[in-house]
Formats: sequence, C-alpha cells, structure tokens
Amino acid sequence: MRNAIRAALLLFTSVSLFSQTTPLKTEQHKAAHTIIMTNRATGQGAGCSATAISEHVLLTAKHCDIAGGLLYLDQTAAPLVHPLKISDKIMDHQDHMLLVVPGVTFKNFVHLDLSAKPLQSGEHYYLWGNPALIADQYREGYVTGTVTPAADSSDSEELDVISPFVMLSGPVVGGDSGSGIYGGDGRLCGVLTYGIYGGAFAGVYPITFTPDQLAQALGIGTFVYEPEVVPPTVVVIAAPAAAAAPIISPLVGALLVVALFIYICTAMLSTLRRVASVLHSVFTNIGRAALRIVRITAVIYATIKDI
Repeated sequence: MRNAIRAALLLFTSVSLFSQTTPLKTEQHKAAHTIIMTNRATGQGAGCSATAISEHVLLTAKHCDIAGGLLYLDQTAAPLVHPLKISDKIMDHQDHMLLVVPGVTFKNFVHLDLSAKPLQSGEHYYLWGNPALIADQYREGYVTGTVTPAADSSDSEELDVISPFVMLSGPVVGGDSGSGIYGGDGRLCGVLTYGIYGGAFAGVYPITFTPDQLAQALGIGTFVYEPEVVPPTVVVIAAPAAAAAPIISPLVGALLVVALFIYICTAMLSTLRRVASVLHSVFTNIGRAALRIVRITAVIYATIKDI
C-alpha cells in the first residue's frame, strides 16, 4: 500500500513539475504562431501551426503547403490582412518544411539543433497548437512508441516520408499540424503531423534537414533573400460624384413650375366641382324625401281627423 502511495505521489510530482512554466517554455511559447496559406486564384487554403526558428524562417508541416499561396500570420478569421510572400520552401521528406519569409522579422525564435536526439518511447513532450484554429492551446503527453505505418493510399498521397512514425499519446485536430514538438528537456524534435490512417493517430517524424539546407534557410548559405513585401489589397472608396451641370435654363424651369401649379389648381377645382355636384344631388334628394314625408303625414292626419 505504501509503495502504491509513493508511486502515485511520484507520478503527481513529476507531472506537476513537467507542467510548470519555465523561462525556456516562455521563449518557446512566444515563437509559436498560427499560419494561414491561401491561393485565391485556385481557391485553395490551409490553416496550420508553425514555429519561428530565426528572424525570417518558420518551421511547419509540409502537408500544410499551398502552391503559389500567400502567408498570413496569427490570424484566424476574415478579413485576412498583411499578406506575406514566401521566397523559399525547403523540405526534408519527413513532413517538415522551412518557410523563408523575408517580409517579416520574428523577435522571438527557438534554436533548431539538427543533432538533437529524436523523441524516445515513454518520454514526455509538449506543444502549443491551434486545434480547429482555436489559437494558442498548450498540451503535453508522452511518446507511446515508434511504428511503421502500413501502406495506405490516403496517407501516401499526402505525406512524403522515409522513416517510422513516432506516435504520441495526445490527439490531433486540424489546425494543429506544424506545431513544434518539444522533448521533456526542451529540445525541438519536430512538428506535429496530421497522423496516419486519416489522422486517427497523432505523431511526429524525426527532422532530417541537412546542415546546408538549414544554412540556406537561415541566410548563411550561398545567397540571401532581400525582404519582399506583397502590396496589400486596398479597397478604394470612390468620392461622391460632382453635381451635374444644369441642362435646363432657369427661365424654362420657372415656366415648368408655373405650369405645374396651374395644372394642380385646375385638378383641384375640377375635384371641388364634382364634390359640390354630389353634395347638391344628395341634399336635393333629402329635400324631396322630406317633402314627401310631410305630405304623407298631412294625409294621415286628415284621415284620422275625419274619423
């Protein structure tokens, strides 16, 4: 019984320590971003997560790529503003992609160490993701193991990978793809992929960028990219049109007003005449009816008197 209690306390303590915020986690959190890539010409788009690894480079998932698309940072709803052009995309055939974005400067970024050891079975991990584009959601768990997915056409069409799949205990939701996965010691080990068998199992592939690829992305290769900003879409609101020049002279206008006044007066007189005629007819009929009533009353009176 004591051993069970000790084990429970040890597990609780380890989980509590793992969940604590540290200066390293604070810096890693600041480097996490939501990204949306869209190509309005083709109507394609994708919302994912990404991690800044230098002033102008993002690490995300290859399957988030939209050919010819523009990049929008930390936005989850329309209207999307400040489009950014991606000057280069570098892949490692492990569902990792480096996006070179000269038009933005990230103030916070993490170091990508290509020599860092991959995630190990049973090791804790943590991430900041954007499930269903609900921004900035922290999660943690442990590595359940390494598997080699069976051939699956639905996955092979989407992922270009060459190694086994490191399976994670936590779930994956659309929008989480590309989230930086950190080992228990804080090292960046890869990005969250959408999983295998239609995304039923979350996981990550080891990073296999070459030093030359990383150097090129970081701008210390054989050439560098100059900042290039896509001109923003500007909605122009037209100024009110100037008043049109008069096409009718003042004299003609005055004559038209007089003519209209005469027409209205004539129509009113005609209406009054009709009303007067109707009233005359009504009162004439009333008078005749009253005269008949008087005559009939007189006859009745005379008859009663003779009786």
